[in-house]
Amino acid sequence: MATMDDQEIDGARDPDAEARYGVRDDVLSRGVEAFAADASVICLLRHSLRDDPDNDAPGHDAPLTPAGVSLALRSGRLLSRPVERLLSSPAPRCRDTADALAIGAGVALSVEVERCLAEPNAFAVDMERAVPAFRSGGAKGWVGAVLADPVSSGARSPIDGTERILDAVARICPSPGGVSLAITHDTVLAVVVHVLAGVSDVQEQLWPRMLEALCLAPTDEGWAWRWRALDGHWSASAAAIAPSYPLC
Repeated sequence: MATMDDQEIDGARDPDAEARYGVRDDVLSRGVEAFAADASVICLLRHSLRDDPDNDAPGHDAPLTPAGVSLALRSGRLLSRPVERLLSSPAPRCRDTADALAIGAGVALSVEVERCLAEPNAFAVDMERAVPAFRSGGAKGWVGAVLADPVSSGARSPIDGTERILDAVARICPSPGGVSLAITHDTVLAVVVHVLAGVSDVQEQLWPRMLEALCLAPTDEGWAWRWRALDGHWSASAAAIAPSYPLC
């Protein structure tokens, strides 16, 4: 495992970029610590600061910036609970975020790739319609379409897509007191957050910043969740699940 000292981790920090995009290195750790010490916590989070951050359609290969790597390293360093597993979208910026979080946390873990965490895979059913809708509408346009009119955009129902993502991250559930991390994109995380919060139109206050996490803990009935100052419980049995489609 690659190791770095504090000077190396902090060296590429860009306070101006962090302030501009509203990111902090302690958001992930504070979300985890909101759960009981013996909880099994899974964090579904957006990747760290990437190149061309004002572009909401950056392409599959857009890399992390040095400041983005530093942010992920510092976020990993602040985690007080053991990181057990890493799951990631295939996009390099997501895999690199996972690697940096692990290095910061001081653990040697391989990154497990999950196509369901990619965009627009998580919610797309008909790629011939979904990909053009995703590219033309931009991030918020795509999420709005998934929430309000998924069929016309080639998407599955937001509830069905959310359940599939929760099923995917459940496979990396850690032991009690541990934490596992699943790295995805703003469009994927935004739909899940809106669904859990019971909101059917895009709300700016629910839109994920880079390296911001939805923290989850499994319960007997479903999931306890926390997002910023919001928390709640999600149960598939309480939702109207749309007809099943092949997983991603």
